[in-house]
Amino acid sequence: MNDFTKAVVWGTVSLGLLTGCGGGDGGGSGSAPTPEVQTQFSDIAAPTGFEWKGSEHRQVTIKLVSNFSQQGGESMPIRGQHVVHLFSVVGDVENSVAMFTGLTDVSGELTYQIELAGHWQAIKAMSSVRGIECVSHTDIAVIVDEITVGCDIALDSD
Repeated sequence: MNDFTKAVVWGTVSLGLLTGCGGGDGGGSGSAPTPEVQTQFSDIAAPTGFEWKGSEHRQVTIKLVSNFSQQGGESMPIRGQHVVHLFSVVGDVENSVAMFTGLTDVSGELTYQIELAGHWQAIKAMSSVRGIECVSHTDIAVIVDEITVGCDIALDSD
């Protein structure tokens, strides 16, 4: 038998012996297995004052549009740069401090990555255009990627 054949036989025998040892639950000299502990949610207590809240990030586009003027069956955008404020709404309570303030682009749109808290029920969007206050309330459940803010302004067609 040459050296290479001896090495292959020796490696095969060694591998077989090592594979046969250990593994499984056939006793051995290990420590006793740790019992699995079942934890129920009712077993967890939050500290006093802790509120269970979650949030998610969504990219939304805020569009300022005319309530009176339409083009192609859709409300016409109110062009120009306008300041937009977003407020969170929980129940009947609107937060008095804006969670976001931004400036639309010249086409009257603003795209923003918004963080929506899980307990909010709606978003109030507000802007002042040509001295007219424009307000929109949008339920969180229906916000996909757009918040439309309608303004009582008549526009000339482009």
